[in-house]
Amino acid sequence: MGKPLGQIALPAQQMMHMDGQSPFAISSTNTKATCMSAMGNGLTRHNEGANIVFCDGHAKWLSGSTIDGEIPAAAGTWCDFLGITMQ
Repeated sequence: MGKPLGQIALPAQQMMHMDGQSPFAISSTNTKATCMSAMGNGLTRHNEGANIVFCDGHAKWLSGSTIDGEIPAAAGTWCDFLGITMQ
């Protein structure tokens, strides 16, 4: 497992970890609804937002609505934030 940082497109924009009440993994379905559901109450755990660690190592708080806006709904669209193609 693992991937060299040089192989990650836009590592400063791609989420690696998010704090939450329960662990989650984005399923192979990769629809916006599935991703948002998997994140659950972690989206609004801290003042209606979440602490995100990005692949380059920096962390910052993002509002739940900002996180929602980072995940595209259209199938076949690459998501920089999650590092996956939406289905």
